[in-house]
Amino acid sequence: MFNSTSVRCFIVVFILKYHYPVPKVFYVQLTVGNNEFIGEGRTRQAARHNAAMNALQALKNEPIPERPPQLTVGNNEFIGEGRTRQAARHNAAMKALQALKNEPIPERPPQVTFTAVPPYRTHTAM
Repeated sequence: MFNSTSVRCFIVVFILKYHYPVPKVFYVQLTVGNNEFIGEGRTRQAARHNAAMNALQALKNEPIPERPPQLTVGNNEFIGEGRTRQAARHNAAMKALQALKNEPIPERPPQVTFTAVPPYRTHTAM
């Protein structure tokens, strides 16, 4: 009644019809300060969104830490204080300018000049 090819076709159709492939699940770890949040989703972007939503829900009621405005110039960092954010930034900039004024000016390297020598005198120029 059934030959071997029809049985194989039936098995393949049965597997495709009733046994769905397992979808991929992506996991993402998000760190905010000392807190870690895990997100999962069918795509990387969905996992990122899930982790971000978990972080937002957990951190929603925590107060925002206050820190004074900072200004970084080169390797130096300056912190300004003031009643408003703009005044604090201004004070940090003034501290940076004052520090840069007092910094010694680095010496310039000695100036090197090159002279052009005609090609027939190259052996005597050295």
